[in-house]
Amino acid sequence: MVKEAEAHAAEDQKRRDEIERRNRLDTMVYEVEKNSKEWADKLEAGLKTRLDTAVSGAKQALRSGNADDIGRALEELQQAYSAAGWPSVPPGPPGWAPRAAAYTDAPAAE
Repeated sequence: MVKEAEAHAAEDQKRRDEIERRNRLDTMVYEVEKNSKEWADKLEAGLKTRLDTAVSGAKQALRSGNADDIGRALEELQQAYSAAGWPSVPPGPPGWAPRAAAYTDAPAAE
């Protein structure tokens, strides 16, 4: 029984990794949709399009269930979300937004 478990350890680990990636992508899609409702309209058009495209691609990858597609979609969504300025910068005081100068009339922080 121990030998069987050892023989399947690599397969089990691969499956766990796939499930974790899928869960991360699913959670990230939820977070992006939830959080971007507040600030997505302030993004420049190119960043908003990239973020929307990444979310759509992520949803498609989740529906397909293909591990490679999920991995690529996760990477793209992380990059698009980061490019939009969230959540790479910790929250600041009320009214403050990450990379504010990039998508609002607020002056750049010095």
